[in-house]
Amino acid sequence: MQKLLLRSMDRTLSPEEDKQLSAALEHSEELRNERDELLAMRGKLKEQDYRFAPFFVAKVLNKLEPEDRQTIETWFAQMGFAFQRVGLPAMAVVVLLLLTTFFVEQSLSWDVITGTSELTVDDLMTGVISSF
Repeated sequence: MQKLLLRSMDRTLSPEEDKQLSAALEHSEELRNERDELLAMRGKLKEQDYRFAPFFVAKVLNKLEPEDRQTIETWFAQMGFAFQRVGLPAMAVVVLLLLTTFFVEQSLSWDVITGTSELTVDDLMTGVISSF
């Protein structure tokens, strides 16, 4: 009944729903009290003036932007440190592996880099069948 009561505040109920709500309100003092509280709250909310001062949004955004800029700059500084500590050595390892692959295979094609240059259809079928 509470859901029906809330819906009755915002839109017109069907005749059947209206009868159900009226009957429930007649028999339940708790529901009547809740209706009265909701009506009082709605009245108070209608009386409120929700206008913001001129340039309110601009003022809020101006106060937020310096912090955001500082956060972004801090993030980039941290990423630079992480790149120096992890990224550069990892890149050196990748370059060494590519050079080794090139000297051993005399090629840097995608098949050679991924190690699939010597695979045959039988190898693939054996792997597919054994996985089942």
